[in-house]
This record gives sequence, C-alpha cells and structure tokens, in this order.
Amino acid sequence: MKHRKWLAIAAIIIVSGTVFALYVVLSILDHRKGIRLYQAGQYWDCAPYLCRSLERPGFIVSTQEREYAVWALGRSGDPVALMPLIKILKHKNPRIRRAAAKALGISGRPKAVEPLTVALKDTDPNVRCLAAWALGRTIKKGPIEPLIAALEDKDSSVRCSAASSLGQIGDKEAVKSLIKTLKDEKSDVRAKAANALGQLQDANTIRSLSDALQDDAQPVRLEAVQALGQFKDPAAVPPLIEAMRDEDSYVRRGAARALGRTNDARAVEPLIAALKDTDSRVRLNATEALSQIKDARAVEPLIAALKDENQGVRFEAAEALVNMGKTQEPRVVEFWVSALKDEHWATRIEAAGALCKIQDERALEPLIAALHDENWRVQARAAEALLNMGKIKEAGLAEFWTRALKDEDPSVQQRAEENLVNAGKRDAASVAEALIAALKDDKPHVRERAAVILANIGTAAVEPLIAALTEGDSQGRDGAAEALGKIKDERAVGPLIAVLNDPNSAVRCKATEALGSIKAAEAVEPLIVAIKDTNADVRYTAAQALGNIQDAKAVEPLIDALKDENSSVRWFAAWALGRIKDTRAIEPLKAVLDDKNAGVRNCATAALKQIEQHQNKLGEKQ
Repeated sequence: MKHRKWLAIAAIIIVSGTVFALYVVLSILDHRKGIRLYQAGQYWDCAPYLCRSLERPGFIVSTQEREYAVWALGRSGDPVALMPLIKILKHKNPRIRRAAAKALGISGRPKAVEPLTVALKDTDPNVRCLAAWALGRTIKKGPIEPLIAALEDKDSSVRCSAASSLGQIGDKEAVKSLIKTLKDEKSDVRAKAANALGQLQDANTIRSLSDALQDDAQPVRLEAVQALGQFKDPAAVPPLIEAMRDEDSYVRRGAARALGRTNDARAVEPLIAALKDTDSRVRLNATEALSQIKDARAVEPLIAALKDENQGVRFEAAEALVNMGKTQEPRVVEFWVSALKDEHWATRIEAAGALCKIQDERALEPLIAALHDENWRVQARAAEALLNMGKIKEAGLAEFWTRALKDEDPSVQQRAEENLVNAGKRDAASVAEALIAALKDDKPHVRERAAVILANIGTAAVEPLIAALTEGDSQGRDGAAEALGKIKDERAVGPLIAVLNDPNSAVRCKATEALGSIKAAEAVEPLIVAIKDTNADVRYTAAQALGNIQDAKAVEPLIDALKDENSSVRWFAAWALGRIKDTRAIEPLKAVLDDKNAGVRNCATAALKQIEQHQNKLGEKQ
C-alpha cells in the first residue's frame, strides 16, 4: 500500500510537470507565431496571438517581448486589440504602460480617450507624456479639459505633449491656456505652446506671439515666427518685419519665409534688405518671398542677386524674375543661357525649363546645342523648350523625337510620342515627313507607334500621308494606309482606292482595311472587286470592310465569297452578311451551316440570327 501511494504521487508529479511544460512550450510557440505574422505584414491575423501574449506570465513572455507585442498591436489596426491594450494600460510595469499609451495613440480609436485621460494622472511622467501625445491623435471632438489641466503638470515633457496635442486637436477653447503657457519656465514648453497657437490661428493670439519674439530662447522665437506666418492677418506683418532683425539666422529665415506667405507690400523693403544678409539661407528665403509678393521694387535687387556667391540664391533669384514676368530682361536670359553649360545635369535641366518659359530668340542657338547634351533628360527638356517656342523645323525636333521613339526605354518612347503629337499639331508637314520615314523602320513597335502618332495628329497629316501612298517602299506605303484609316478623312478615299492596285498585297490589305474604317459609299465597288483579289488576306479584309460599310450592293459578291477556298474569307463574308441583314443571304447562309470549319458555321448561325431579329423588328413597325 505504501509503495502504491508513492507511485501515485510520483505519477501525479510527472503528469503535472508534463502538462505544465506543454503549456509553456505551446505558449511560447503561440507568441512567436504572432510575432512572425506581424513581421510578415499579416496584421489582422497576428492580433489574436499577440493579445494572448499580453496575458502570459513573465517567465513565458519577457518584459521586452511584451513591450514589442503591445507596440505591434498598436500598429496592427485590428479592433480586437483595443480592449487588451486598454487593460494593459494599468500594468504594474511602467515600460508596458508607456508602450500601451503609445499603441493606443497610434490606433487613434475614440474609445481609448477615457482610459488615456485616466493615464494623464499616472505616477510615471513618461506614461503621462505619452498619454497626452496619444490624446492628440484620438480626440476628434470632445472634452479637452484634461489636456488643459496637463499644461500644469510638474513634468515639462508632459506639458510639451499636452500643448502639442491641443494644437493638433484644434479646439480654440485652449487658446487662453496656451497663451498662459507662453510664460512657462521651460523654453521647450513655451516653444510647443507657440506652435500650437499657430495651428489654432486665432487672431487674438497675434499680440502674445509677437511678445514671444522677444523670448530669450531661440526655439521659442523661431516657433513664434512660424506661428505668425500661418496668419493672413495684416497685424502679423509688423512683428515679422521686426523678426528680420533677430540675432539668430534661423529666426530670420523663418521670418523671411513667413513674410512671403503674407503677400503684404510692407514686407518688400525688409526682404530686399535681407538679400544682403550674411546667412545664405536667409537670402534664399528672402528671394523666394519676393517671388511670391511680385512687387516691382524687387526687380533690380533680384537682378543684383544673380551674382550672389551662393548658387541656390542665384537660381532662386533668376526663377523669381521669370515668375515676375521679367522674361525679356537681357541679364535674366543671359543667366539661364549660361546655366545651360553648368557642370551639373540637374542645373542644365532647370535652365532649359526656365528658357522654355522665357521663349526668347537669344536662347535659340544654346537650346539647339543642348539637344546634343551628354544627358538625355537635358536634351529632352531643351527639345520641349524649343517646341514651346515653335522652333520645330529650325531645331529639327521632328527628327529628334522620332529618334527617341526608337529608344528601348518605354518612358522615353512615351515622352517622344507625346511631343511628336504636340509638334504635329503645330507643323504637320515636318513631323509627318519624319514619321512617314519611321513607317519604314525595321522595328515593328516603331512603325506601329509612328502610325498611331500620325493618327493622333489628325487631319493635318492627311496630305503628307496621301503623298506617301505612292512613294518609297511597301512598308512605308502600308503604314501610310493604316494611318489614314485611323484618321478617317474622306480626302483619302480616292487615293486609297487607287492603292487597291498596288503590287504589294500587304499595302492592298491595309488600304482595304482603311476604306472599311472610313465607310465611304464610293469605296463599295472597288471593294467588291478586291473581294476577288488573288491574295486571301486582301479578300477577307475586303469582306470585313464591306460589312462595315453595310451597302446592299455587296450582298451578291459576299454570297459568292461564302464559297471561297479560304476559311477566313468565308468567315468574314458570313459576318458581313449578318451586318448588312439582307434576306437574300438567308438561304446561302443556311447552306454554310454545313461548312467544314466550325468558326464559319458559328458565324453563319450568328448572321442568320441577326437577319431574323432585324426582320422581326421590321414586322413590328409595320
């Protein structure tokens, strides 16, 4: 008995240990699976696993792992994570509470507002700080009193977060408290308060922000300047002008930028003076601001700035003068022409872009020279500038963009196509000549795109294409016929009919197809002749074209074509008869229902159905 008792105890211990070990192993695997799913981007799938991890004891999920799980849940966006995160906001470890506050802020769910408000009174200042930050992301409309109260928190980081959140929420009830916070003992808190007041844009704060420009701390003055720059109130201009004399260059930079946004004429003289500031960034911002205000008083100072020692200032001044309409000013043109030879390709592109706006004849030769730049993007920008100037023939732009059409890069091909279409609408003759030559290219995609571009140019390309129908090799002639079919201009009908006698079957085929697209009645008789062509491709294309035109004179020839030796011809003949819907075709089509080719049989069936439906409609009308 005694031995059995000890054996039973031992068995219980072994079983219990096994069960416990199994629990530990499964729990660890469960946690790791959640982490793997999160790292794989399966955010919603990972949430149930990570929520369970938050409940695991510390010997299974360490503090660091639990912190990561909280962080991951916040970013997962899964609603199922909300309640576990709220619950763990009361965890005994402050690290976990911090992670939970941050996660709830990232999730941005309104239901987190109440627990985060409670967390504003946490014993750990970092938790309070993160809770204040999170409330700025979760409160859309609602009570902001807890955050206003947090502006009095003994920890400065909490006060900073509270001020930032109040600015982000945008409730003007916080204005008075934030104005008061501008007097906080900590400069970083005062700076955050100034930033928040800029976001709220309440006119009553301009005076307080103006006073903040006298603050001893540079970050506060800088934030006050940027905040005043948000206002469109004239009252904000004088303090910003005063800030242009600040000892700190960062404050002066901010003031110059802010004055540009005001668009106030009072700012012009201070900004002109700032063009001589010792800090190049101040000069640059002043140049940008003068460009926005566009006051005539700034023209000569900006021209003088074209010789500034800083390249950025020089280019901004040149751009400003262009924006102000001073495109004919010789010194502006000379500056941009000179920039076309800069060692940096990005600068040369910018110069070509500016000359595109200026459109001055003095830039013609330099831009033509830039077509041979070592960088393709510079070439393209110069070509676009020349196109904008209308110098298509002089600069050989049709040939330039046609060469680009042959490039292997699809983006280059697309850019070439767009510019050829634009050029063709201005000078159809030059562009059509280059594209017609491209219709003979060895590369199929070049021939195809050339035909499409000619079609997009439209009626302006018709005459050159008609001329190309009888010139050059067969590839050029069939390309011209294809383009004319896409344009669908009736002037091409006669020339295309003449091409039906071309010795090359491919050219005859394209001409037949084009006539079917134009749908001119005068093409019916020639197409009836073409349906007996020696080449099967021409015959079936002629049948298709007659189907498109839908003239009853074609019925008998198409009935004859139902007996053609080529199945494609028979197929299109049946299709065309279905389009014309003449009752004379019924019996011949029924005979074709026994055709050896399934496609022909199916097409005949469809054609008979079309004729039947048409006859039924006619009967209903009678």
